[in-house]
Amino acid sequence: MSKLIENSQIVIRGKALLTYLLLFKMNPIWFVVAIELDLYKNIDKLLRDNFKYVQCCLLCMIETVAEMCPNLINQCSEAFQQALENDG
Repeated sequence: MSKLIENSQIVIRGKALLTYLLLFKMNPIWFVVAIELDLYKNIDKLLRDNFKYVQCCLLCMIETVAEMCPNLINQCSEAFQQALENDG
């Protein structure tokens, strides 16, 4: 996937971003996997991409992840709370 983000073809770069987005929605563990795939390093490069299609795909991914974050934080908080209750 990280190679596809760096591809010279505009559509492939955009589709790779949308693939990450779908993976994030399917299973949040992909947020961690994306670290190892250098997605977050490549986002900096994509922010400077001159092609509107890539920018739109990136914006879609960022907006969706921003919508997902509060729910993920609540899930983490609940899991920590449950772990504390089970230890005590």
